[in-house]
Amino acid sequence: VAVASRGKPENLTKKGQFKYNRELARKAGEKGRETQRRKRLITEYIIKLLEKKIEIKKGRKKETRTGAEHLVAVLYDKALKGDMQAIKEIIDRVEGKPLQKTEAEIVGNNVKIEITGVDADKKD
Repeated sequence: VAVASRGKPENLTKKGQFKYNRELARKAGEKGRETQRRKRLITEYIIKLLEKKIEIKKGRKKETRTGAEHLVAVLYDKALKGDMQAIKEIIDRVEGKPLQKTEAEIVGNNVKIEITGVDADKKD
């Protein structure tokens, strides 16, 4: 008789190992593929919208831009008005986000953690 500390007895083999359920694994794989497919479709739809030409009214003038161009213009206008989040976003896009490297080393009972690429004095 098989004995286990967890799980259902009907899922145990005589050696006490859980049976590999191919059906559940297959269903899990299908769910993952469906999720990836949905994400890909959403991404493609967003890209199409960003490439689409739109008409923008500025006073009496009408301007034609892509959705992406309009988003960049709005972000730029916010940055010029002093919006720190917009300024940070532009800098991160142009210059790239700063690298952050974390290393951990365990020797016996001692733990050594080293973080580089981050200003330790900076408060968020």
